[in-house]
Amino acid sequence: MFKSVVIGLVALVLVGVFGFAYLFLQSLEPPASHSSEKAIAFEVREGASTSKIANDLMQQGLISSDWSFLIWARYQKRPIIAGSYYIPTGSSLPEVYDLLVSGRIDEIAVTIPEGYRSEQIAQALVAKELVDYNDFMSAAQGYEGKLFPDTYRFSKEQTAKEIVQVMFNNFAKRTNALPVSQEDIIIASIVEREAATDDDRAIIAGVYKNRITRGMKLEADPTVQYARDNNEIAQMSKAGVASFQYWQPITLADYRSTESPHNTYLIKGLPPTPISNPGLKSIIATVNYEQHNYLFFLHKNGQIYPSVTEEEHNRKRATILRAN
Repeated sequence: MFKSVVIGLVALVLVGVFGFAYLFLQSLEPPASHSSEKAIAFEVREGASTSKIANDLMQQGLISSDWSFLIWARYQKRPIIAGSYYIPTGSSLPEVYDLLVSGRIDEIAVTIPEGYRSEQIAQALVAKELVDYNDFMSAAQGYEGKLFPDTYRFSKEQTAKEIVQVMFNNFAKRTNALPVSQEDIIIASIVEREAATDDDRAIIAGVYKNRITRGMKLEADPTVQYARDNNEIAQMSKAGVASFQYWQPITLADYRSTESPHNTYLIKGLPPTPISNPGLKSIIATVNYEQHNYLFFLHKNGQIYPSVTEEEHNRKRATILRAN
């Protein structure tokens, strides 16, 4: 009888332990969120107790259990730093805790669109008062094409070099599973500036791959824009460069008069570097480009018209582009 009672008590204790462990692990997961915000502001006041912080986090829907936060904080033994934070929605309890002990406060959101060149990224960061323009351009040298377009949160304490590293690390993480070559990044950077729709990307990448295979000039308009803009900003003051408007429409004269190794109307093969920072869709489309026989294409009203021969291309140009 006594033995049965002991076994029952042990079993009850084990069930309780495993149940507690299960609930604790579940509480570390991100709480269900109904917020459309990508990040939520959270204030840690000087002298606030851990229990007060845990309760406030739970009240704002940033964690699902205040007692789990207290256990985690006790186990980690790292002090929470007072200040203003932006906590990304969907963060797990350990991620929230790591942010609050990091001291990376007053982070500022900045969105880098697909197809921006490094100078445009610098302009966006300067507009948020995060970096000095020249400091960023110096840190970004050699990273064109690999500053991944995304929404970031940076603090004013971060250096330009640290910001570049964050963007590059994001690129490396997002492309880790892809067999991406430098040639692919260069082509993807052109595709990003050319494609009118997502469906166009793999078609355009296939056109460029075919032209490279045949030893043809790429004759990609965005490379002319990039080359022309490079030549123009080289003659400008710092203030002029910082406010320069990139990717303006090209003229007929630009095609032949823009001397540059990036102008693919004048040089064969790829330009020496990427001309923009492509998004993941353009990178994937380039790696998995559409295999076809097209060597030319044109756009009108968001529609792509590819062609196999130059004669076919010219006929479409004469009929489609001139049609109302």
